[in-house]
Amino acid sequence: MLRDRIRNRFKVAVAEVADQDSWDFLSLGVAAVGPDRLPIDQLLRNVASAIEDAGVGELIDEELIVQRP
Repeated sequence: MLRDRIRNRFKVAVAEVADQDSWDFLSLGVAAVGPDRLPIDQLLRNVASAIEDAGVGELIDEELIVQRP
């Protein structure tokens, strides 16, 4: 499953966040935590690239949300 491959390869948290009742659409939430923003940004960009490269579908949208303490 794509979710498990992302989790294992990138060591990030991954969850299906919407559209659980749809067989042809998948919405994933990916979370990573770190002390600096730049490495986390790059990590999440790599995750997005891996999803596109997986060949199981099309990445329609991505959104980066930064939460600070």
